[in-house]
Amino acid sequence: MCTICHYHTCPPPCPNAETAPIGVCAYCEEVVYDHEPRLREQDGRLFHAECLEALPLTELLAVFGVDAEVEE
Repeated sequence: MCTICHYHTCPPPCPNAETAPIGVCAYCEEVVYDHEPRLREQDGRLFHAECLEALPLTELLAVFGVDAEVEE
């Protein structure tokens, strides 16, 4: 039994949980685990949700191949 969560098989929020890597983030190039919020593009590229949420709109568009500039 886990001393932190008190389960025999730790759920994902527990620091002792065994998580499976499912790929590599196309933005930060770090491993994406199955318990993390993520987005997958139609072409198969995988991203951490928090990586994309942290980007300004113009950078986010650039990640997806859209060339845009803010006009005033």
